[in-house]
This record gives sequence, C-alpha cells and structure tokens, in this order.
Amino acid sequence: MEDSQNQPIYWDKHRIPVNITIIFSLVVVVFGIVQLTQGMAGNISPEILIIMGLLVGAYSWLTTPKIYAIYPDALIVAYGRPRRKVIYFNNISEIDMRQRHSPDRLRVIQTNGKRVAIVAKDPESFHDQLESALASFRGVQPQPSEVQLDRRLPSLLMAQTALKYQMIRHHLTTTQTTSTRNDNPIGHPKINSQGGLIYNFLFY
Repeated sequence: MEDSQNQPIYWDKHRIPVNITIIFSLVVVVFGIVQLTQGMAGNISPEILIIMGLLVGAYSWLTTPKIYAIYPDALIVAYGRPRRKVIYFNNISEIDMRQRHSPDRLRVIQTNGKRVAIVAKDPESFHDQLESALASFRGVQPQPSEVQLDRRLPSLLMAQTALKYQMIRHHLTTTQTTSTRNDNPIGHPKINSQGGLIYNFLFY
C-alpha cells in the first residue's frame, strides 16, 4: 500500500492525548542534568538518572499509539516517529468489540492469533468504519453491528407503533362503514357511542 496514493477512509486519535510516561521521564532527565551540573550527590548518580530517563522516554515514545487510520486495504497504528504498525486486511481474522465499558474493548484479532487493542476516542464509530472497510475489501455486504442496532432501535419502535396505529384506525373505519351498509350482519362489529365494539350473534 502506498500512502502517497491512498488517503485514509477514517482516522481517530488515541484516547489519552497526553503521554504521562514521557513527561515523567523528561523530569527525571532534567533532574539528573541539574545534579550533574551543580555537583549534587544522591543515592543514584546523575548519569544513571539521565540514561534511565532517556530509555524510558524512548520506549514510551515508540510503544504508545498516537493515531489509528483505516485505509482501503489496511489498518495503520501510528506510534511516535518513525514507528508505525501496518495490519493488512488479509491478516485480520475478526474484530472483537466488547460490551463492557473499558478503554481497550475494541480489539483486532489477526490470523496469527495476535491481538491489537484499538484505544480510540470514539471506539463505536471506529468499529463501524473498520467493519465497513473490511467488508468492502472482502466484497461482503456489511452487517449492522450491535451498536448500530441500539442506535436504530428507538426509531424502529416508533415506526412500528405508528404503523400499528394506522392499521387499527383503518380497520375500525372499514368495519364501521361495512356495518352501516349491511345493518350489522352476523359476526360484524357494531361501534357504540362510546367507541367500543359490540358483537351481535344470532342463535338459531
């Protein structure tokens, strides 16, 4: 996949915008430099503090995701430059969207069994977009997810209730017209003044 020719279909930032670990490591590095320049003595030498701070900061920079981008044929997880992880759709087995409200409830399961957590700001929208892109890549009609069904449920119930009301109203109007014309034959309901239904039966 050539990034210069393909634009992302959808992208989202990491859920936590600030990397606390890098800030802490920078504080350690600055503290070590201050100790080194001023000749301050401590339990840990300033050189070790500076090296530890740089190593922890570099590790956090290269392992903490920053942006998740969906392309027509791959999912890219961008970490601190220059590292990035490309997960091609051919290597994706399934997408796991857990119901519990946790930051890493969206996971991409690869064919080799590895799991990649997608900690996006909007995991529901990212899940829907990734499902749609994956279905388009495989040439399969995407199925509505549980999140989409939950969003559609109130409108579907309202439409169903309105349809039932129209059917009942049409049935009562038709029945009242038929009863008036046929002088209430056997089995046809007669509508009284209060709007209730009264059935007349003839017994021989």
